[in-house]
Amino acid sequence: MEDIKIENRFHYTGKWPELFGILFIQGLLITITLGIYYPWGYCSIRKWVLERTYAEGRQLTFVGKGSELFGILIVQLLLTIVTIGIWAFLQIPVHKILEFDVNNTRFKE
Repeated sequence: MEDIKIENRFHYTGKWPELFGILFIQGLLITITLGIYYPWGYCSIRKWVLERTYAEGRQLTFVGKGSELFGILIVQLLLTIVTIGIWAFLQIPVHKILEFDVNNTRFKE
């Protein structure tokens, strides 16, 4: 069998102390607002992580907005209530959040 050298196509440059600070502040804001700030905090963290991630030498970024995610989460909550939990049981809200993530991830120019 041949030895095949696999190059690392993804590279993350974030540092733990910086991430801890971001997570602490976002967690505090989410707690103070009783969870209302969650979508904005989520987008802020996602942007921070992706801007320190490189794919084949190209820097990534996240362009999603908290207000857009808030709308998605409200719709998912309402559909879960209307369907007596079946909507959430089918993991459709998880799919919608993943779709939001992927659709808002770009190469930074």
